[in-house]
Amino acid sequence: MEEETINQYIERTPLPGEESGFPRIKGRRISVVDIVLWRQDGLSVAEIAQEYDLLEEAITAALAFYGQNKEEIDRYIEEGEAFFEAGLRSQEHDPIYLGMRARRQAILLRETNNSNRYGQ
Repeated sequence: MEEETINQYIERTPLPGEESGFPRIKGRRISVVDIVLWRQDGLSVAEIAQEYDLLEEAITAALAFYGQNKEEIDRYIEEGEAFFEAGLRSQEHDPIYLGMRARRQAILLRETNNSNRYGQ
């Protein structure tokens, strides 16, 4: 895909600590990272376009951008996964989270017991 076409659909938005900015679909909050992850999850270009009201050309441009900037986008993906994992680990000791999880488990147990009791 030509650079002009990519530039028609992809823009870089300011991101603290990044000189070049974070790449996303122009005028949308959907990033190139989002498109790449959805494709990796098995969604087709047509499915992404329909689900997120995007032009297929914009998705193709995002994937072409990824092809040209694979190292940068893969780094964003790795950083995002690390951030997510750190958040999950921090919840293991958060009393609010632990209390909510215990309440949810109690509700599920109660629902299961009621379901078994009434033969549902």
